[in-house]
Amino acid sequence: MHRAKAVSLHRVVDDDGNDVPDGEIGEFVFENPYVRGYINLPEETAKVFKDGYFYTADLVQVLPDGFL
Repeated sequence: MHRAKAVSLHRVVDDDGNDVPDGEIGEFVFENPYVRGYINLPEETAKVFKDGYFYTADLVQVLPDGFL
C-alpha cells in the first residue's frame, strides 16, 4: 500500500479532473517530471497527459488512514 501525503505529486480526481474527497473513488493521476509524452504519438499523449499530470485510468480511493 502507498500512504498519500498532504503535499504530493499525485491526486485522485473525478471525470472532470477535479479532486475528489478522501473516501471517494476517483482516477489516480500524477506529475512526472521526467516523462512528458509518448515519442511520435501526439494523439496518444494528449489522451493521457493533461495539465502536467499523467492520467493512469486506475481507480483508487484515499482511505481514512491515508493509504490509497
